[in-house]
Amino acid sequence: MQSLYPKSKDFYSYNGSLTTPPCTEGVNWVIFKDQIVLSYAQVLKLKNNMPLNNYRNEQPLNGRNVYLNFKKNPICQILNTIL
Repeated sequence: MQSLYPKSKDFYSYNGSLTTPPCTEGVNWVIFKDQIVLSYAQVLKLKNNMPLNNYRNEQPLNGRNVYLNFKKNPICQILNTIL
């Protein structure tokens, strides 16, 4: 599993909701700063193990705080603009 993660452990996080109905709130989303690269075969494997239409379009921040969690700065900073 460790090999799937990027070398940098820096990430953004925010409180949001599920991406499928009923779109329940209370989900803590974590997004790595650096991309994770997958092969075409890995993407197909993931796709084949997911329910259909398991996504929705990006949503506005609606006042949510996005937190920067970077090793260089151990204190979380709040980003109040769209990334």
